[in-house]
Amino acid sequence: MTLFDALDDYQTETAIPPVSTPSEIPASPPKGSQQPQITPAELERAEKLGSKTFFLRVSFGLFGNSKKIPRGEVQVDADAESISSNKRLLDSLELKAIRDADAELMAALDLLCLPGFDKGYKFLPYAAFDKVHELLKGHRARRPRLVEKFLAAYPRLCEEAPNRLRAVYDPKDYPSTEEVRERFTFTYRYIQMDTPGKLAGLSQQAFEEERDKAARTLTSAADEIDRFMLSTFAAMVERLKVSLTDGPDGKKKKLFDTAVTGLRDFMGTWDMRNVNNYAELEAQINRARAVMAGIPDVDALREVESLRAKVRGGMEEVSQQLQAMVTAKPIRKFRADLED
Repeated sequence: MTLFDALDDYQTETAIPPVSTPSEIPASPPKGSQQPQITPAELERAEKLGSKTFFLRVSFGLFGNSKKIPRGEVQVDADAESISSNKRLLDSLELKAIRDADAELMAALDLLCLPGFDKGYKFLPYAAFDKVHELLKGHRARRPRLVEKFLAAYPRLCEEAPNRLRAVYDPKDYPSTEEVRERFTFTYRYIQMDTPGKLAGLSQQAFEEERDKAARTLTSAADEIDRFMLSTFAAMVERLKVSLTDGPDGKKKKLFDTAVTGLRDFMGTWDMRNVNNYAELEAQINRARAVMAGIPDVDALREVESLRAKVRGGMEEVSQQLQAMVTAKPIRKFRADLED
């Protein structure tokens, strides 16, 4: 059983849960390995992360709109074992609207949260809680209305399916409306991880071992968060710089709105997400903020050459500093071993 499974019973949708100190958060080391003793610096780094964040878990349930076609029903001039085909059960704008709304929510959460240990889990900074909670409550109110629109259209969509799918149509792919309704779920949980205090009464040594493993895991997570923020910001700065650099033929490159809005959104949420006090990266973000100050909109960067040159030159300087930082802090995938 994983640690997350043991904690799934804890949830709240009304208030921030009390978050234990990171020294109380267990995580098992890789099997067969022996961990060195936790250092004071690692413990302090873990405590800083644990004092500013807790976990958010978000999950969605949907009607699965894609199904694999049995090999015998795929008629092509090729080895059937080498072919894999899927059919789209419903051609539904209503279902797409639900998926789009879910994706929009996750994009907004990604801008306010930090990568967690596993898919579906995020570090949620205390500073971002109010905004995140409002987003989740809003989606909880909105999503059922979208689901009802889809369910109202579902009988008609089922009637249209035979004409669309023809030979690969199978009525067993289409459950009743009530069965489909039950597949649409949306849950979110605010989770604290905690080494049971009773463990200290049973074995002080075991308690200290679990405490140290917890701190070590959070230290690794803090390092990965810094890498993630650095690499993300570096990529955004480089994208804007390249977009403002004319091509070899002297023609302007296409400047997408997202090259500017994405960078501004990242810088706008930095103060909430800087849970590790990453001073070196913050200095570069402040430099980029100064470069972008006074730029009214994306069209100004498209049309006013003096502004283009100012921003291009400023981003070139920031990019050089960021690339040196990336080289000194290589990106690696963090994965916590959460198996007991």
